[in-house]
Amino acid sequence: MASGSPIDPLVERVERLLVRYEELQRTNALLAQQVELLTQERDSLKSRLSAARARRCAARTPARPEHARMKQLEVQIMGQSYLLGCPEGGEQRLLEAVEKVDTAMCRIRDAGKVKARDRIAVLAALNLAFDAERKPDAALHANGFAQPEATLTGLRNLADDVRLAQLMVRLDQALGDDGRLL
Repeated sequence: MASGSPIDPLVERVERLLVRYEELQRTNALLAQQVELLTQERDSLKSRLSAARARRCAARTPARPEHARMKQLEVQIMGQSYLLGCPEGGEQRLLEAVEKVDTAMCRIRDAGKVKARDRIAVLAALNLAFDAERKPDAALHANGFAQPEATLTGLRNLADDVRLAQLMVRLDQALGDDGRLL
């Protein structure tokens, strides 16, 4: 039987199929291991996400009962929306403060010397703080009360003016070519 049996091609085919089957089993085992690793990683990430959400929720939960009466208002400052919290009944004061900040920031922006929003905010805060410190002195003089403390306050304000001027120079130096603050 030199020509070979008619079964020989069938035997070769079955042997190739068995080799392929073993390769597929090994591949399937590797894939199963990878699926198991990915499942463990997913479960770990789910656990971490759940813990992070719980921490965030705990951080949002007021620790003191008076925070339970906080109200949230959405406001616009220089065209950007902010969600701010304020005590119940303080909405009007908050809206007035927002209006002052918005006006101060828009005035600085519209002057065109400073473009960066954070720098505009710093300048507006400095201007508002400076104005707020000046108001008690103006109220004393307007009411005709000339007390010795007013003179001391004037001296303190002069010292503060010098400190603010020095701060402005330092800020101008730090900004460099970005423009002068005021």
